[in-house]
Amino acid sequence: MTFSEALSWAQSRLESAGIRYSKRESELLLTAFLKNDISEILLNPNKEVPDEHEFKKWVARRSCKEPLQYIMGYVDFYGFTFKIERGVFIPRPETELLVEEALKVLRGNTLLDLGTGCGNILLSILANTSGMFGVGVDISKKALDIARQNAERIGLKERALFLESDWGEGLDGWFSFDLIVSNPPYIPKPDIRTLDSEIILYEPLDALMGGEDGLLFYRRTIEIAKKLLRKEGKLILELGGKAVIDFLSKTSSFELVSVRKDYSGNERVAVLQRR
Repeated sequence: MTFSEALSWAQSRLESAGIRYSKRESELLLTAFLKNDISEILLNPNKEVPDEHEFKKWVARRSCKEPLQYIMGYVDFYGFTFKIERGVFIPRPETELLVEEALKVLRGNTLLDLGTGCGNILLSILANTSGMFGVGVDISKKALDIARQNAERIGLKERALFLESDWGEGLDGWFSFDLIVSNPPYIPKPDIRTLDSEIILYEPLDALMGGEDGLLFYRRTIEIAKKLLRKEGKLILELGGKAVIDFLSKTSSFELVSVRKDYSGNERVAVLQRR
C-alpha cells in the first residue's frame, strides 16, 4: 500500500464509520504513524507504507471511535506536544484560555494545579515563565506518570513536582501558593450518559464527573484554596456553566475578579482573588 493508497483507504473507512472529518483524520493518522509531516507524504505518494497491517489497526481503532489522540499517543496544547495514553483525560483546546488568563495575572513564583492529568496546564504555564515552581496533584498514578514524562520531554523536570493527592489533601502545612489553577470535573452525574460515545467508552469518567450537581469539585477547590492560597493570591478555574459562576460569586473568602468567554460565547474561565 502506497502513501496515496493508504490515505484514500483510511478516509473511506473513517467515512463509513461516521467520522466527521475523515480526510483530515486520515492525514493525521498516517503522519503520526510514519512520524513525518503531510508534505513528505504528498511529495512521495508512491512510497510504500511500512508495516501496513499495523496502520490498518490504527484506522480500525479510530473507526471504533477511539479518540485520535490516544491512537497517536500525543496531543497538541498551547504550542507544546504532550504525551497522552488511555486512562488519562485528553486536554481540550478551550482550556488554553485558562493558561492565557493565568499568564496575564501571574504574580509570585509558586503554582498549584489541581487534577493535573497529563500536566498540560501546569507545564504550559511554567514553560512561559522563568523562576516559577509548580506542583501538580492527581489521584491517578497513571496520569502522574505521564505528567512526569511530559515535564522531562519539555525540559521542566526541575521546576515541576507531581504528587499523588485527592484534590490537594495532605499539602496543608507543607506548601503555600501564589496561584492555583484547575480544570475540575464539572459534568453532573445524571448528564454523563448524554456525552459522546467517544468520551464514555474511552476517557476516564472520574475526570469528568462533578457530583450530582456538577459543583462538587468547585466546592472542594474553594475549601483547599482557603488553606493553600496566600492572601491576594489568584485562583483560576475552567467553568462548567452558569451555576458555577453563581456559586463562585457567593464565596466569602474569594472575590470574583473576571470571567472570560470562549470563542463560542460560553463563559469559560473565572479568575478569583483570595481576600
